[in-house]
Amino acid sequence: MPAPVAVQRRTVLIIATLAAFLTPFMGSAVNIALPSIAAEFDLDAVSLSLVASSYLFATVIFLAFAALCTPGIFASLARGSVRDYRCHSLTQ
Repeated sequence: MPAPVAVQRRTVLIIATLAAFLTPFMGSAVNIALPSIAAEFDLDAVSLSLVASSYLFATVIFLAFAALCTPGIFASLARGSVRDYRCHSLTQ
């Protein structure tokens, strides 16, 4: 395997691993911070649930725009091939 392909695969693996770790980690951090947020802003349980839901909604919107800005990602994922995605993105 040539060195550039190995580096690209390693980079994709590291990015995917970090993304898979950070999303639930940050969601947990928001949930842990809810009592402090409630005390600081004098919020009830309904308002606190809106804080957690707003974080989740913002994450979904960001990921949707990131996917839309990446050409060919949906077609490549439908085929189940990262290689197709990489080749498609290099040709455009």
